[in-house]
Amino acid sequence: MLGLLAFMPYQNKTQTANPSKLIRDLFSDLAGFAISEIQDYHGDITLKSENLTFLTFLQEVLKHTRDWGFFIDAENVVHFKPYTTRHLLTHGEDCYSIDIAEESSNYFNHIVLEYEGGSLEKKDEI
Repeated sequence: MLGLLAFMPYQNKTQTANPSKLIRDLFSDLAGFAISEIQDYHGDITLKSENLTFLTFLQEVLKHTRDWGFFIDAENVVHFKPYTTRHLLTHGEDCYSIDIAEESSNYFNHIVLEYEGGSLEKKDEI
């Protein structure tokens, strides 16, 4: 169903609104999506939608809200909220590079983490 958004035309108009409302309106018209996890954004944006699809319109909305995350989970619940969590690997620390080497048996069987104090290498770990 979500793939159809790439082809469905969106209405041509210029509008000023809260991004949360725009996303709610976008998905409330589509059967099968729950919008209960869309939080209220802290301001309004102005968008001109001209010859856009639903997907390109959504992309335009998200360009204005880079500090907020958007995703649809496995139960088709639409999430839109501020980034509040970071991966434990980089939380509070600078991580300079993560190198994941591909091998034939398992893509994630060799990881090298480099940080200011040195590096850490794990291989064939579960």
